[in-house]
Amino acid sequence: DGVILAVTGDYRVFVLKNQNSWEEVSFSFRPLTIQYSVPTKQWLAVDSESRDVFLADDDVVDDVTSLSWYRSDRCSGSSGALAIPADGVERSPTIISLNPDEKLAVGSEYTLILVVDAFPPPTISIKHVDKTGKETVLVEDVSDNMISVTVHEIDSVTLSDDGVFIASAVNKLGEDERSTALSVGSAPEFEVKPQSVVTSEPQQVNLLCMAKGTPTPDITWYFNGEKIESIGQPGYLLSFLLDEDTAGIYSCVAKNAFGTIASEAKTSIEDAVVIGIEDDSVYKQPVNSSCQIVDSVSLYLDVAVSGNSVILVGLDNELYRASDLDSVPMHIHNSCCVKKIALVGDTVYGITPTNWLVSWNEASENWDVHMFDEQVQNIESHSGHLYISTDGVSYKRCDDSDSCSDDDVISIDDITKSRDLKVDDKNRVVRYNNLKRKWQKVRMSSISAEMRSLATSSSGKIYAVGDDGNLYVRTSLTNSWHRTLDQHTGFSAVEVDCEGTIWVLKNGVLFSVLNNKLQRHTSLLNLRDFATYKSGFVAISEDGDVVISRSSEVLLWEVVEPAGSLISIDSYQHQGLLGVY
Repeated sequence: DGVILAVTGDYRVFVLKNQNSWEEVSFSFRPLTIQYSVPTKQWLAVDSESRDVFLADDDVVDDVTSLSWYRSDRCSGSSGALAIPADGVERSPTIISLNPDEKLAVGSEYTLILVVDAFPPPTISIKHVDKTGKETVLVEDVSDNMISVTVHEIDSVTLSDDGVFIASAVNKLGEDERSTALSVGSAPEFEVKPQSVVTSEPQQVNLLCMAKGTPTPDITWYFNGEKIESIGQPGYLLSFLLDEDTAGIYSCVAKNAFGTIASEAKTSIEDAVVIGIEDDSVYKQPVNSSCQIVDSVSLYLDVAVSGNSVILVGLDNELYRASDLDSVPMHIHNSCCVKKIALVGDTVYGITPTNWLVSWNEASENWDVHMFDEQVQNIESHSGHLYISTDGVSYKRCDDSDSCSDDDVISIDDITKSRDLKVDDKNRVVRYNNLKRKWQKVRMSSISAEMRSLATSSSGKIYAVGDDGNLYVRTSLTNSWHRTLDQHTGFSAVEVDCEGTIWVLKNGVLFSVLNNKLQRHTSLLNLRDFATYKSGFVAISEDGDVVISRSSEVLLWEVVEPAGSLISIDSYQHQGLLGVY
């Protein structure tokens, strides 16, 4: 009778009134499709959730909006096809409806709905063709009805679902085919963010910005809000001379069809200052820099005493001086790379890593090289004279003229007995106790535990993990150590990232510290050691592999050096790696 009912994509039903306006019809269920049977004068509908068929008799009401629907016991749990009696007219298949092209993010739901009209009932086929041309048949079925509805659902789309869905219907009179495209992608995510740079003088700077996503995001750089039109290098790298004209805010924008993200880096030229000196460590950091390499000297290669002056060789092969054992060692300006020293008066004698003998006098601030026929293995001072050894056992007395007396040879026992300070095999300063007849460590901190791991924050706090497995903290205000996270132990390493977040390693598992509570981060690997690196971490796995996670939010580890022999690892200026074998 000219009545038209329409079902929308969100399963609402409308009736066409006066050929120009639609009125919504109230339903107690959500219909997937509706058809009308002329011979029986019945409306039929399929429930979108249960796939049950509902019936309503047209001849008992005058208004279609007043139809009373009831479930058909004989047609429950169908596939979505409606049984409409044939009108006797044979026809080739016609695809009435198929989804339009769509663009979805990874993880979205997708429902493909195909509606076909044909008599005799057709054979229905739906296949998927991916970007490589690979075909996968998803549906292949023979319909029992003239009007058939076929549904294919994907709960969570992946990149493999990207491609074209081809639907076809075939009977003895012919066939019809239609396709629809599904584009699947992901919004950009930063793999590497540009890092802020603070320098005390003009220098060449490289800002690195890398993002992943599907399709691959385009990288655009901005300087103080203005787009940089041409950078003459790969889009992810911005290289320039940092000076007063180029200092400012650099923004990296990554964009694709599924989203846009941005990250900023501040560049400036400012004077460098020392921000903290704690116990036996010297910390340096540029002004307004939240994450820079902090030089620390807490273990030593050698120590020598002359009068009231204590000279130490740090693990960095640089010289440090302290007025006494209770004072903080300070770096000596213009000091050379040495591994062993001896003091004679105001002159410091040292052995370089290549076993050359050098000497330095603070008054002249010049280093002199002393040439010998053999490499110098060791040096000592005794009774105000310098003794050198080329075999590590016998020592000859030498003078400033680079000559040594073979007549004045002293044994190593005589030299070592005259010393009251030395460095032991654990690089700790020890002092000989005449009463106890043994060497004892000179403690330069207020905690009894030996330090395993050390990290500093931009707020001036120093975090340390002791050999007792506890985590300690020291602030510039209290100037003393105290234990933190008292309810936990078993820590083996600590780090502080550029954003100030504290990370600890406990029984091989990585935790972040938030509001003085541990938050576990799920990982498929147990770790021996770790360090913050760029926007993620670098670590040594339990199997000895060097691995990298490019994100600190989701720990997805990539092996960069399998089955290595590193026992400890750290990052250098968030651009390079340092390891201890």
